[in-house]
Amino acid sequence: MKLSIALAAALFVAASAPALAGTVLINISGIAVGQGSVKVAICDTGLAEEGCPISASQPAIAPSQQFVFEDVPTGSYAFVGYQDLNNNGSPDKNFLGIPKEPIALSNGAWEKLVPTFGDAQMPIYEGAANRIPLTLKIFGGGKKAASAQ
Repeated sequence: MKLSIALAAALFVAASAPALAGTVLINISGIAVGQGSVKVAICDTGLAEEGCPISASQPAIAPSQQFVFEDVPTGSYAFVGYQDLNNNGSPDKNFLGIPKEPIALSNGAWEKLVPTFGDAQMPIYEGAANRIPLTLKIFGGGKKAASAQ
C-alpha cells in the first residue's frame, strides 16, 4: 500500500511539473525582397501544414529576416520556411506536388532527393536561444531565391 501511494505521489509531481521550454530564433535568408511574404513553421509530426502547429509570417522586406518564438517545449522539431511570392496564403506546387516557390528546410534536409521529417529534425533545448538557420531555395536547382533589390 505504501509503495502505491508513493508511486501515485511521484506521478502527480511529474505530471504537474512545468514543461521545459526554450526560445527559438529562426533566421531565414535568400529572400526576394518586396515579393510577397515569408512564412516559417515549427513542425512536430510532419512537414505538411497539419504537422506544423507553430507558425508566423512577415512581409518580405529584407534579404534575411528573423522570427522569434518563445516558450517552445523542448524536443525535436523540423523547421520549414517558404516565400509566398504571390501572397495567396499557401505554397504553390506543380502538378507533381513539387514546390514552385522558394522553400527552406532545417538540418540540410534539402540535400536529400526526397527530404523527410526525420531529415529536417533538430533538438530544442531548455533555456537556450536555439538558433535555426534556413536558406530559401528553388527546388531542383539548389539555387537561392533571387533577391530583388
